[in-house]
Amino acid sequence: MKTPDSDYTVRYVTSPGDVTLCWGKDVQGQCLFIVQLEGDHTEQFRKNATTVNAIEVDLRQLPEPGKQGLILTLEKHVDRDLFHGLCQTLIGNLNGVSDPAAALGVA
Repeated sequence: MKTPDSDYTVRYVTSPGDVTLCWGKDVQGQCLFIVQLEGDHTEQFRKNATTVNAIEVDLRQLPEPGKQGLILTLEKHVDRDLFHGLCQTLIGNLNGVSDPAAALGVA
């Protein structure tokens, strides 16, 4: 995946719906995994915030109105294999989950 000139680039893992999963890359070339969620989940995110060594976990407003993204950003490229394994586990665990609040809880 090419490094974008602005914002970030994505490739969809699942088809668009209530919970859409994407691989991505930001302008610094960092690997991203994005869980797109309908609605506002800020309070739930803050209440259940978790830190993961070498991965930034953030909830951001997406360009599409009414959507937020749980964005995992790999901080060190050397950990790419571990990041990929974590994301594959998330993909498996989120399979069939259509409720955005439940998906955030699973993630």
